[in-house]
Amino acid sequence: MPVDVSWELDVWGRIRRSVESNEASAQASAADLVAARLSARAEVAQDYFLIQSLDAQKRLLDASVVAFQKSLELTNHRYNAGVASRGDVLQAQTQLKTTQAQAIDLGVLRAQTEHALAVLLGKAPADFSLSVRPAVAEPPVFLAACRKNLVRRPDVASAERTMAAANAQIGVAQSAYYPTVAINTAGDFESESIGNWFSVLGRFWSAGVSATQKLFDGGLRRSKIESARAVYQQNVAAYRQTVLTGYQEVEDDLGRTANSRQRGASTR
Repeated sequence: MPVDVSWELDVWGRIRRSVESNEASAQASAADLVAARLSARAEVAQDYFLIQSLDAQKRLLDASVVAFQKSLELTNHRYNAGVASRGDVLQAQTQLKTTQAQAIDLGVLRAQTEHALAVLLGKAPADFSLSVRPAVAEPPVFLAACRKNLVRRPDVASAERTMAAANAQIGVAQSAYYPTVAINTAGDFESESIGNWFSVLGRFWSAGVSATQKLFDGGLRRSKIESARAVYQQNVAAYRQTVLTGYQEVEDDLGRTANSRQRGASTR
């Protein structure tokens, strides 16, 4: 019963670089998963606060409908008394009908947003309902310190790990120029008797070192190195673009938050 064992020596770092690339790819996949979860949570928060905003608008429209109804009644009385014209009555009716239509459209939009929120939460829209709640008086504080924490964003981390995996693949491609060194061992049992298999005279072993090298490949190894370097440069550019996009989104959000606070302060 022959037994053969072969172990490749990582003399040129091919295996080490392959492991490094696979670990970086696994970390990039983990960052992608975190990014997907964060995106889903962000959509949930956006839909929730949008529903609160729609509820606040609905309260304003309902109050406007009540006010326009009273204005229409007053205009009718003035028209019957000969003080107002027919055009004043029609204008009051138009204001009332327009506001009522806006309130209906707002209700439809709220229902659609509520259904989208139910899907994000993994529930059937027909079985989910979000009650009307008081609006948040102050929005959450958005600190400028998020600029420093940009590197913690999962999309940036994923791009960086993908770049690292591509960099390790360059080393894997370069190691193809060097011979593969392996230790080969073989063993067998000489005796036909099972009882003698475990004795020194009943078995033999042999070991040796082998090296294999491909002498001519028609430029295949050079092409693989160039391809690995091109992929790395592509990932470097993607990483840079991801970082710049992250900074842009942070600055846009900071600007919107500052403008919203200024509008809120001016209306008080």
